[in-house]
Amino acid sequence: MNKDAWQVDAVDEFLAKVHDVVLASGIRNPFSVAHSLKTTLWIESELNTASHQTLASLLAMLNRLVNSPIKQKNIRGVLPI
Repeated sequence: MNKDAWQVDAVDEFLAKVHDVVLASGIRNPFSVAHSLKTTLWIESELNTASHQTLASLLAMLNRLVNSPIKQKNIRGVLPI
């Protein structure tokens, strides 16, 4: 993965957009919403303590998580039909 492609420059603006996507049901699958919310809150808790390099990696990972399509075929196996 090219971390630079997912780099976040404006942290506050990015996190506000992530909150909008996650909390406004911009993600259809409830499992994905819960995972994205959990991950977002964890990264936010690290903002004041993580090194610059670690924070850059965490934000790039969150950017990729929230902005990449979810593979629905992987989810079908865990959802009751």
